[in-house]
Amino acid sequence: MNMGATWDISGGAPDLFVTLAINGSVQATSQVVDDQFSATFAGPFAVTLSAAGSRLDLTVYDEDVTTNDLAFGCVANPLPARQVTARRWTTTAASRGFTRC
Repeated sequence: MNMGATWDISGGAPDLFVTLAINGSVQATSQVVDDQFSATFAGPFAVTLSAAGSRLDLTVYDEDVTTNDLAFGCVANPLPARQVTARRWTTTAASRGFTRC
């Protein structure tokens, strides 16, 4: 994680994108939202869920030229059936069923 260091070499805000992984396999990657500390990642994202009980990892990165910095990560393990059928997830530190990585 960045731990408060400057996100970009020029000192700007991070260029955020998110990956969605099911059972450890990356299924989708969002477009990059440039120069933001907070972002909404619009879908839809085509993700194949085998069943409730799968593991869902959402990982947000700062896109950089050489190496992408980890900005935030959360996991639902196991992924509850109610979240599978809802087909929509909101992640905050207090989201039910998610724990911060």
